[in-house]
Amino acid sequence: LQRLATPAQPAGLPNVLAASRSAWIGVAVFSAVSNVLMLTGSLFMLEVYDRVLPSRSVPTLVGLALIAVALFALQGVLDFIRGRVLARIGHWFDEMLIARAYDAVVRLPLRTRTGGDGLQPERDLDQVRSFFGSGGPSALFDLPWIPFYLWICFAFHFWIGFTAVIGAAILIGLTIATEFMTREPMQAAVSSAMSRNALA
Repeated sequence: LQRLATPAQPAGLPNVLAASRSAWIGVAVFSAVSNVLMLTGSLFMLEVYDRVLPSRSVPTLVGLALIAVALFALQGVLDFIRGRVLARIGHWFDEMLIARAYDAVVRLPLRTRTGGDGLQPERDLDQVRSFFGSGGPSALFDLPWIPFYLWICFAFHFWIGFTAVIGAAILIGLTIATEFMTREPMQAAVSSAMSRNALA
């Protein structure tokens, strides 16, 4: 991202997305490695029950514990780097599109009659930047790994996989229900905020 300079003319969203493709690929790679490392705890417990308890070998337990700690530390570092990269992407999006947002703020009242204070394009860009800095993009990159984890659960035992599928279905149902229940109040809150800003 540091090699990309801010253009003299306002950049469009397709150009910005195309220019940040390499950064998104890096985030995807970090997400893949982090999701594989999520299995560290489960594999550690499997090794403890399979090797340590039958042999009662303390050195084996210490070695496995050190490996698990190192892998957990690596996962934490990767998650930290991924969060920093996403925050940098959000900041870079803001720098690349802020000229277009300012241009919209200036020209929008001349083209149409707005009911707000005219700063909505700038607030939309702020929301996009905040979204990149939150856990939303990380969750989107982690979402494709759900079938992989379900396959692992079914590989251990059918009922373990079945329980995981039921739990995932319950979580998805709760998410959809929450979306439908909060949609109208959120729209009302946004409308009230726009009216408040226009009055101010």
